[in-house]
Amino acid sequence: MGKYRDGTDLILSIGGKALGHSTECKISYKAETGTRKTKEAAAGKWDEKYVKSLGCTVTASGFVFDDDDTSNKPNIDTLRTAFKTAQPVNASWAYRDGGDIDKGQFIITSLDHEGKAGDDETYSITLENSGAVGTAATGE
Repeated sequence: MGKYRDGTDLILSIGGKALGHSTECKISYKAETGTRKTKEAAAGKWDEKYVKSLGCTVTASGFVFDDDDTSNKPNIDTLRTAFKTAQPVNASWAYRDGGDIDKGQFIITSLDHEGKAGDDETYSITLENSGAVGTAATGE
């Protein structure tokens, strides 16, 4: 019988450093398609699809924690600075126990920072690919 993966083991890193105190990570791959209609296909009523472009969106959220050494873990200030530069960041994600790492250049498209009275302060971030997303084996 197989082993189920635990969602806490999926780790997002920015600039080669794992986001600390994260609570959620979601990776969405998408393909934009087009339709090719030929006379032969039209007779059979079936559309022929092709891929125009590929995309990847990464979302993550977590708790704001100020005592981290930012040289080891990005914090809200690191993320805010990266957003304000409007430049792509190196992002990667993998499982804590190893395996393939997906990585690429990403633009931070949103950064939310929330602090409600009586609750822990939180952040959420959305990144969209800027170029190809590649895969490398652990240790490369």
